[in-house]
Amino acid sequence: MEQAKYVNKFNLVINNNGDEALLTFYQSQPVWEASSAAISGVETNEVCNLFMSLLTAKSLHNVLGECIKDTENKKNVPKE
Repeated sequence: MEQAKYVNKFNLVINNNGDEALLTFYQSQPVWEASSAAISGVETNEVCNLFMSLLTAKSLHNVLGECIKDTENKKNVPKE
């Protein structure tokens, strides 16, 4: 099994027919230049592409939303 990778950005595109979705995850991090002791930019790497039906994307949306809501309720996390 491949090791898990941290992601901090994503992009979702739905096709023109509205029946399929492409979800792409990225990892973005600052680039440190030792010679100038400063951040010189940001490097973004594609981590994973997931192609799915719109029904699967809706299911993923529902599961993520419910999981986050349950966690916030248990921890009394302020809602945005």
